[in-house]
Formats: sequence, C-alpha cells, structure tokens
Amino acid sequence: MMRLLIADDEQIERMALRRILEQELPDVEIVGEAENGRQAVELTKDLQPDLVLMDIQMPGLDGLAAIRQIRETQPQLAIIIVSAYDTFDYARQALQMEVRDYILKPSKPAAIVATVRQVLERVQADQAQQRRHKQLYPIVEADLVAQLLFGHVHEVQREELLTWFGKRYTEQAFVMVVSVAWKGEAEEEKQEADQLYRRIKARFLRDHQGWVGAMSGRQIPIIMFAEKGQSWRSQAASAVRLLLQLFGAQRGQYKAFVGIGRMQPSLNTIMQSYQEALLASVNPDLPSGHCFYEHEDIAGLKYGSMMECCRAASPEEESDLYQTMRQYVQHNAHKTVSLEAIAEHVQRSPYYVSKLFKERFGVNYIEFLTECRMNKAKQLIQDPDKSLKQIAIEVGYHDPNYFSRAFKRHCGISPTEYRNKVGR
Repeated sequence: MMRLLIADDEQIERMALRRILEQELPDVEIVGEAENGRQAVELTKDLQPDLVLMDIQMPGLDGLAAIRQIRETQPQLAIIIVSAYDTFDYARQALQMEVRDYILKPSKPAAIVATVRQVLERVQADQAQQRRHKQLYPIVEADLVAQLLFGHVHEVQREELLTWFGKRYTEQAFVMVVSVAWKGEAEEEKQEADQLYRRIKARFLRDHQGWVGAMSGRQIPIIMFAEKGQSWRSQAASAVRLLLQLFGAQRGQYKAFVGIGRMQPSLNTIMQSYQEALLASVNPDLPSGHCFYEHEDIAGLKYGSMMECCRAASPEEESDLYQTMRQYVQHNAHKTVSLEAIAEHVQRSPYYVSKLFKERFGVNYIEFLTECRMNKAKQLIQDPDKSLKQIAIEVGYHDPNYFSRAFKRHCGISPTEYRNKVGR
C-alpha cells in the first residue's frame, strides 16, 4: 500500500479528496489529514507518507513554507501542490522545491486520480530503484574501496560512483587496515567470520563516516573521511577503540589488530595511506592492538614483501592464473564482478590480481570487464527486439543511463547510434 497525506485547511476539500482517492485508488492508504502547514510538517515526520497533497493557501505556515521545512529532512518525498492559484510565481517556486506535479482547484475527479496515479507510479519506480541500490550498495562500496586503494579507477568513473553513492564525503581521508585472526580454518568458522564482518561493519558505520572494503586474506580495509574539529590521531583512536571493543566482545574467538595510515589531502593519493596502514600492521602482537604509521624505519620496509599472496610465481603459474582470471571475468561479466571476487576465485590477494591484470592485459580489471560487457552489448544491440534497458541488464548494468554513458565512453557513439549504424 502506498501511503498518502492530505494537507488542506478546508475540511470539505480534504473529505472530497479522500473520497475520490479511496474509491478510485484502492492500493492507496490515506494515513492522515493536516489542516495547516505546521501540522503537515509534523505529520509528515511522524507518519512517513510516500506522497503528500499540499494546499498552498493555509493559515499560519502556508503550503510553500511547509514544503521548505519538509525538504530539510525529507528531500526525496513526493509532493503534489493543490491550489486555486494558477500563477507563474507559484509554479516557479514549486519547480525550485522539486514538487512532482500541480493540481488546480477545481479539477474533475478523473484528472485528480490520473495525476496522483502517475506520480505514485513514478514513486514506486524510484523506490524499486532504491531497493536495487541498497542491495548493490555493499558490493559497489567494497569494489570502489578496492579500486581506490589499488589505484585503478579513472577520475570520471570515480565521480560517477561517488554520485551513485549519494554520500557526503571529504577529500581528506586516511586508511585503516583491520587484521583479523580467528581459530581454525573450518568452513563454518569462515561463515561465522563473514557474519561477524557484516555486523561489525553496520555497527561501525553508525558512529563513523567512511567506506568499508571486503574482508580478504583476513584483512578489512577502511577508508575514513576527515571529520571537522578532530585531528587524524584522535579520529583514528576513536575508531580503533570501537573496533577493538567490537571484536573483543566475541569471547576471545577473534583477535583484531589495526594499522593506521596517514591522512591524505585527496582520494587521488589514498593508495599511499593504504600502503602505510599495511606497513603499520607488520607487528600484530603489539599489546596496544594498533599502530600508527609514523616512523622512518617502518617507511623503509618494502610494501610488496609484506603481501603473503604476492609471492613470486613461476611463468607457468602466472600463465594459468591469467587464463583462469580471463575466463572468470568473461563468463561472469553480466554479474557484479569485483576485484575481491576474482582474487578469491584464484586464491590470491586483490593486490596481486590487480598487478597481474595490468602486466598481462595492459589494462586494469575494470577496463577489461567493461570491454567484455561492451562486446556482448554490441552483439545484443543487433537484435531489434531487445530494448536498450534489457541489454543493459543482460550485460551487467542495472542503470540504463549509466550503461549508455559507459557505452559511449568506450565506443565513441551511443547505443542508439550504434544500433542505427549496424542496422543500415
């Protein structure tokens, strides 16, 4: 059921709207009525409707002022203005506040129902998209962290991903690496560790602003964004206390150590902080349970020597790994293929996989994945019965607009232009 709130100072108008909508839209629940703007703001907060029908002329706080206040806490809420005033000024202000539609009093019941139904259909589509984003969010977050830390994300692609996240973030950031040790290697214990990772990640992000990467090789990388009024050391110390407390609450089954890299001025250099965090994790037996990177003697160590999975491989082994990775990406290109997933498939670290991709393919794994998807898209586009939206989903893109931008960036022309070209 879609939830709807009616705000109008005239009771007869509220009753009429309720009767029309309840008769014609059985899937809509009228959750409340407000007789002035202030009450509309309060009920919107308390009842959390999907759509508000807002009269403009109301005593005290008018409809436009009420919308401004609602937008402060619920910027995405769908609102339809209901007014007897058909003026340019009202229309202009409504557009500025991203109102979904405008119903002019008096209107025929059929026109009211059509407008409300159309807006609710758009709201339902938006909610479905949000649910898909929520499902994909952990995967994309872990993938973005991996790309940033391994230096394999283009500036344009990074900005698109950050926009997709819809998150506030600061350019200044640093990295913490949580090294986790647990008893045994049994599969059930690994599953327990995965469940613990999800619980700790959710709890950690309630108090701290950052992105948490996937657990790989018993390590969890975290990108922490600078917080105003806090130094790098105090912010990291607060996060470390919480992490050690969360792991310590597991009755000794797990032990965690946190290495902390230095603050970086930009995400463009965040890979440096990641390497420092790894170096700071060289001695996980320190009683403090954590270490800040700040000593020159630590800086003299070789980063590569610390990576267990970056051991030298014979040319034959590398060739086999190369073929395995290539086939894995090609067969799974229509799915969400992360660097972590590839690394787990070949039993190597993400760093090693990233390095081998660059050496063998001459491109990073994202570029190779994109090439696989675009080659498949070119084949599917030649089928006139398939819509571009269907093709986008089949090749691994859940957002058709993003697929179109990626296709044009890769091929130089849009999917529609390519279809017209090959269809001649």
